[in-house]
Amino acid sequence: MSRSSGIGLTVAGVVLLVIGLVLRLATSVHSSGFNIHKVGDALLLIGVIVVIWSIVVLVRGRARSRA
Repeated sequence: MSRSSGIGLTVAGVVLLVIGLVLRLATSVHSSGFNIHKVGDALLLIGVIVVIWSIVVLVRGRARSRA
């Protein structure tokens, strides 16, 4: 993966984090059988994982470009 892939992953991770935060904290919808807060939690977790992965990609890309 290249450095631009790492930047794209970072943006995707931040978008997932924002959507997850909105679903978790800014909604007050209650329904039976579907919990919107759990969806927000899942998106938050996925967003954190994607941001961490993008940082790894950026660091590895920078190390490869110096060598």
